[in-house]
Amino acid sequence: MEGKLRQVEERLPMGSAKVKAVFGSGKKRVAGCEVLEGKLVKGCQVEVKRGKEVVHKGTLESLRRVKDAVDEVAAGLECGVGVEGFTAFNEGDTLECFQVVTKSQRLEEAKAASIDASAYETA
Repeated sequence: MEGKLRQVEERLPMGSAKVKAVFGSGKKRVAGCEVLEGKLVKGCQVEVKRGKEVVHKGTLESLRRVKDAVDEVAAGLECGVGVEGFTAFNEGDTLECFQVVTKSQRLEEAKAASIDASAYETA
């Protein structure tokens, strides 16, 4: 029975950073960031937020620390960040790095989800 349940995608937060400066021009713009919590990992999914609004969703394409290309940067450190298909960084933007994991549902979880959904339909 569990094999017939659909897969569920879950977001696992990895870290966040704040844009302190923007470098470059045109298609070669990168954000100078300070990692606030967790870590930024090259290749993870990232949301660029301006205030509470999500401006862009994409992949963390490049990550540099003191001119060296690195795979991850931990909290408390500064780095340069490039996001695939996005160059419109502003100072004060927030980057939220996360990983999307696909999980198989268990029967108990699917039943609980259907009960929650039916409660919303009757309300």
